[in-house]
Amino acid sequence: MDPYQHIVQLYDLEHDSFEDDAALYLNLVGEGPVLEIGCGTGRIVERLVQAGLETYGIDQSEATLAVGRDRLAGLERAHLSLTSVERLDLPYTFQSAIWPLNVLWHLADLETQLRSLRLVRRHMAEGGMLVVDVSNPLTMTDRQSASEVRLRFQSLHGTDRVYGFSSAEDAEAEQMLRLAMWYDVIGEDGAIRRIGTDISLRYTYRFELELALTAAGFQVVQTYGSYDLEPYASDSTNVLMVGIAR
Repeated sequence: MDPYQHIVQLYDLEHDSFEDDAALYLNLVGEGPVLEIGCGTGRIVERLVQAGLETYGIDQSEATLAVGRDRLAGLERAHLSLTSVERLDLPYTFQSAIWPLNVLWHLADLETQLRSLRLVRRHMAEGGMLVVDVSNPLTMTDRQSASEVRLRFQSLHGTDRVYGFSSAEDAEAEQMLRLAMWYDVIGEDGAIRRIGTDISLRYTYRFELELALTAAGFQVVQTYGSYDLEPYASDSTNVLMVGIAR
């Protein structure tokens, strides 16, 4: 089942205005074609294409890609494919690849993550650049929430008020975060409509991720702790790893 099927429009409302990660990719990516793994509704693809980069986005959610196709209509350098990175088989060689925030964690275990990294490596030119972005498990808010309900965001959507919530259960021994997400949409008449989903994330630590990239055929050349390219530290918000295909 597609966990984004029923929440895609509201999830986009929550994240669409975020620019920091896209600005980072534009700063790091020198040439295309670019592969984005888990492109969702095309937020980052759109930014890369507008900067003149031929970009191919893949996702296994038809619901998010349907929104993405509307967003990217008329942009000739934007290409979207309904496929999983676990079965990646495209007739292209990429100069750059990006794995946006926590998309890697949607893969259920280390073996699957490593196998998928190797598939991406096979699609990349020698010397091509891979950027992987994950949250830092040492500081991740959802891991520290003890299943408490957290208000993620609130916004107006037309005449509706939208509130986004989450509650997380952390299975530390499995490095598995089970996340319940839901949106309360309150109409002008006060009626509440609730839309939710459940997502499981298999999180990775800094050196575990570095070993996986190395085993998949990448030389890790830099690890940042934020979109401002600050050096990684234990209190960083992100683990942003840059690898070169070897």
